[in-house]
Amino acid sequence: MFYYISFVRPPTTWAQGTISISIQIANDLRTEICPNEHNVYATWLHLNGTFADAPRKLTTWRPGIENKLLDIPLPLTRRADSAFRLLLSSSNGRAKGATSAPDVISLLDAQFGALPLPVISLPIWIGQDPVLSGSKKGKGGAKPQKQEQIERKLLLPPRPEGTDALGTPAYLTLREETSYDLDKKIWDSGLGLSAWLSRPQSWESNESLRALLTQDSVLSVLELGCGTGLVSLALAALLQVSRAGKETSILATDLASALPLIAHNFEANAPLYTSVSLTAEELDWEDDPTAIKARYPLGHDLIIMADVTYNTDMFPALLRTLEALVSTMTSRGAPSPAVLLAYKERDPGERAIFQLAQAIGVNFVLMDEIEGAGGHPIEIYISKPTLTE
Repeated sequence: MFYYISFVRPPTTWAQGTISISIQIANDLRTEICPNEHNVYATWLHLNGTFADAPRKLTTWRPGIENKLLDIPLPLTRRADSAFRLLLSSSNGRAKGATSAPDVISLLDAQFGALPLPVISLPIWIGQDPVLSGSKKGKGGAKPQKQEQIERKLLLPPRPEGTDALGTPAYLTLREETSYDLDKKIWDSGLGLSAWLSRPQSWESNESLRALLTQDSVLSVLELGCGTGLVSLALAALLQVSRAGKETSILATDLASALPLIAHNFEANAPLYTSVSLTAEELDWEDDPTAIKARYPLGHDLIIMADVTYNTDMFPALLRTLEALVSTMTSRGAPSPAVLLAYKERDPGERAIFQLAQAIGVNFVLMDEIEGAGGHPIEIYISKPTLTE
């Protein structure tokens, strides 16, 4: 599992003097508070991502804390009508063994996820939000609004087109909502699978997956329940390099409520996948299976699922959807698609999904585990189903 630094009380859109926030270090669903002691550092960033000041210790997170209210002074080097982002991290980037900047979640780090993951605010305007400038609300003038979104910055494998020997670092910036909407946050399995995919030495050891991802023919991928779009983005960035010059498409699906945030994340990271077709659309698991098959008559070579088992009541709908997608290929004599699943146990009853999947011909085999900060690991499974009609 992983622990995330998050805003319980987010910063405001503009501020004067200081800003007041409340922070929490917890798991992805914010249901388990981090039980370990960690220093938390605050850093102001320019809008271009460069550091406006050095990280400074803000507080120490200790066991037993639910959340912590903090006042943070604005940057010393500032002027009216300028804007900065606030970074909160568990590293100042200077500790022995540090392999990345404090604002970065390195998917390539051998100790990936051992420390709480950093968070970055949206721009905070100094003085008054230009959008509100001139407006009045009572005697105090316009009131700043609390931010409703945050970002996290992830380090991907270097791009081979870089001019230096090691290549140019590639960063994926992912936006989340500060609300408790489950489809608008990073989940552990999606993060773990993204890290696993970003390390070719992981998936290259599986002959069938390696052959699939490097095949010369067209590669078509569909993700079920993509949430913020993280896994599809990480895969698109990988295939941009490993399948250069080969036709590749990835379709990320989720409920309609998730699509605006997915669209933002895809657009913000478009330079990472210029030759890969990455799109998103609504797919409700409770849709009629016949209609699902009709929507995707050509089928897909690979189906990806991460953190789709948290609600056992949805297992019948999920399995009907999966069966429809798989049988689209097998019904016309084509090879059945591979299914890649990232799973983290939240309740032992969720493991029924493996036996239920066998009943529709999808037989999962454990390939790897991502440990993170302890607790239940992220389990990576592959299946080569044998469905026929």
